[in-house]
Amino acid sequence: MLWLLAADNDGWIPHEPDILKQLCFMTEKPDVEFFIKQGFIDDPDSLTSTRRQGDVTEAETEAETEAEKNRSSSKFDEKYPLYTGRGFEYPEEFEQVWELWPNRSGKAQGYKRWRNLLRENEATVEELYKACQNYAEEQKDNDPRYTKHLATFLGPDQHFVDYIAGKVFEEPDGNSKKQGMKALLEQKKEAGNDSK
Repeated sequence: MLWLLAADNDGWIPHEPDILKQLCFMTEKPDVEFFIKQGFIDDPDSLTSTRRQGDVTEAETEAETEAEKNRSSSKFDEKYPLYTGRGFEYPEEFEQVWELWPNRSGKAQGYKRWRNLLRENEATVEELYKACQNYAEEQKDNDPRYTKHLATFLGPDQHFVDYIAGKVFEEPDGNSKKQGMKALLEQKKEAGNDSK
């Protein structure tokens, strides 16, 4: 039973016989001196504290991190509230994006995607604005019925990423060339492989 107790406590076995008796469901107190002499339990008289006043335990750190997330989450929710239906007032930053967007359907779904990207730190307000601006510029001469809905553009496939750094444009030879973030990352990766 002592070995199971040690396994549950990262190899540590308490040195108090009363605690050992209770935790291991023993009928008698164990001879702790025997285990101390064998080196299985540290002698409490020869130990110094391993925790200093300024030390923070992992549980304390996790609790502080969770509290910080909750504080920042409530600030985020104040600035970018959840969509509540008809009569909802969209944040100004989103309204600026919506004004750019050529296909004016699906505003609520677009806002939900926009908000999720910000909440998950997958993009900044500035990056989303720039990507939408670049896409809208590219689509200005196209029929809005054939442009992506904002929710699709910002959706799981993350089409917007290609438009953060620049837009997709036509080369004089008629081939499309991506100038977005993914293309830049691919170019950087290829340049790294060439140098090897």
